[in-house]
Amino acid sequence: MCESTIFLEREGENEEIMKDVAKIFIEGDQLTFVGILGEEKTITGELKVVDSVKHQVIVREK
Repeated sequence: MCESTIFLEREGENEEIMKDVAKIFIEGDQLTFVGILGEEKTITGELKVVDSVKHQVIVREK
């Protein structure tokens, strides 16, 4: 499988906020993550790192 885990960077630490993310929608500073079962989470932030080898996405909070 090629799903990713989303981490939110806060004060130099990475906090896991969602697993098994299949899609990311970006509208301005709104990021919506959609999991393999259809669950959604929207946050205000920006993409910092997308690592397709490690299946990790790091988001910086705004």
